[in-house]
Amino acid sequence: MRKSTEFGPDFLSIVDSITHVVYDIVDVSRQTMATTNQLNKEIKNEGELVIQDLEVVVRNLEDLGRDMCVAASKGLKQNMASCSYEIAKFVKEWVSILEEDG
Repeated sequence: MRKSTEFGPDFLSIVDSITHVVYDIVDVSRQTMATTNQLNKEIKNEGELVIQDLEVVVRNLEDLGRDMCVAASKGLKQNMASCSYEIAKFVKEWVSILEEDG
């Protein structure tokens, strides 16, 4: 039988750390796009779409993290995994866009 996992303050701290890093990526990306002329308009537009998607997913991750501390379930765990995957996918996509321009 599997051991029940408790999701409490330590878990929420990890989720907060992840979301903090992602929000930093979002903020720095937006600041850079706003202040540099080195990125063409198409790259900025593509980047903004990816950044918007990233923001939606990270907010969802925050909400799910809080929900997990209240009442963890298999569905919530799967949604957390899905959000984590989406974050990685969007960060990779953003890096790929920037590498194409460079």
